[in-house]
Amino acid sequence: MRKSLSLILLIILLVGCSNSELTSYSGTITEITKGNNGYERVTVEGPNGGEEETIIFIVPNDENEGVEVGDQVSVYYDPDAFREDSLPPTQDGVERIELNEEESYTSTALAKSKG
Repeated sequence: MRKSLSLILLIILLVGCSNSELTSYSGTITEITKGNNGYERVTVEGPNGGEEETIIFIVPNDENEGVEVGDQVSVYYDPDAFREDSLPPTQDGVERIELNEEESYTSTALAKSKG
């Protein structure tokens, strides 16, 4: 009994100490789709474009306030969260989205100067 309790405590400790670092992905928001239950689907395309560099993030509504289609962002998510491996993949576990204002300004300025 005592060994079982020690083993359970060890397992709890190891689970609690698992990799809690976030992974980030940067790119351009190409679509925001309103979802159910307080979540939205935010599609972010990487710098080279295409389905292979696009991820659909499942984001709580309060985490994506102030971002819109065309913004350059960095999405921080838990790499251990559920990920549906389709093309493009769908990733849960988003902790925050940060607007990359300098990059967004540069992209907007370039687009305006070209057109």
